[in-house]
Amino acid sequence: MLGRLQHRVGDAAHTLRQRQENTTAVQPEVSQDKAATSDVRYAVKVLNELSPVKQVAVLELWPGPEIELDNGVAVTARSKKERRRFTRPIDAETLEWLGGFVAGDVFYDIGANCGSLTLAAGAQHRDGLTIVAIEPGYANFESLVRNVSHNDMLGFVIPLQVALLDQTRLEPINYYRSTAAGTSLHAVGRPLDHEDNEFTPVKTQMVPAYTLDDLIDILGLPEPTHVKVDVDGTEGPLLQGATKTLTRGAVKELLVEIVDHDRAGTRLASVKNLLEGLGYELAETFSHHVGDTRSFVADHLFRRRS
Repeated sequence: MLGRLQHRVGDAAHTLRQRQENTTAVQPEVSQDKAATSDVRYAVKVLNELSPVKQVAVLELWPGPEIELDNGVAVTARSKKERRRFTRPIDAETLEWLGGFVAGDVFYDIGANCGSLTLAAGAQHRDGLTIVAIEPGYANFESLVRNVSHNDMLGFVIPLQVALLDQTRLEPINYYRSTAAGTSLHAVGRPLDHEDNEFTPVKTQMVPAYTLDDLIDILGLPEPTHVKVDVDGTEGPLLQGATKTLTRGAVKELLVEIVDHDRAGTRLASVKNLLEGLGYELAETFSHHVGDTRSFVADHLFRRRS
């Protein structure tokens, strides 16, 4: 059945290419993009003519395009946003930070999204590193697990579909504009975006939310040595729920993304004061979009004082 579908789509593509060649002689402005769009539309038309059972069979045999990344990782993507999430370059400073991990380290990727950093760290260290990848959004989590599995990393990556806050209880996750894999700015708790503006979620889902302290104790997780936090505005409550973990001494470094929502450094000051009280100091800052004076997002590396 899939062979027949491929044959029909191939015939359609050939016909469309012939049509384009014939038309281009008269209208040279006709682009290859238009022909490709026509091919895609015809493929969708053919799929829609199949029964639901056959449509599912096609998707099982062809789950999506495989994309080879520069770090040797191969990912599958089912949407443009998901593909862009994987193909967007990771900041050089972040890659250098990931590369500094040593055998036996435990990396917590909090706000993992589709797992770009989890996959990058896994590709560099393989099973010399344990990774706990935390992502509450359902489509992002599916993409994360699918691609961790696709790269044979499930043996050392622990994916968890939970949120992290300052209390352990059920909380709503409010989806910002879309629920698709690769999207971000979803808010756990109140529907506030990364700049603290209230928004109307496209969907709301109840998810288990833990303090990091409770999550480690209840599940018996390994203590982190390195933590990345990218949670679009809730880093304060998250860190308040991690005070026991951070004072135990195992965590060497935290890389925290902070949005300067009020352009006055309020969030950074709050996080810095909290972490300094727990024995950490701000070591480096990596600004996003260097050279753009409008940039108000940066990753801040905090290191435990010796």
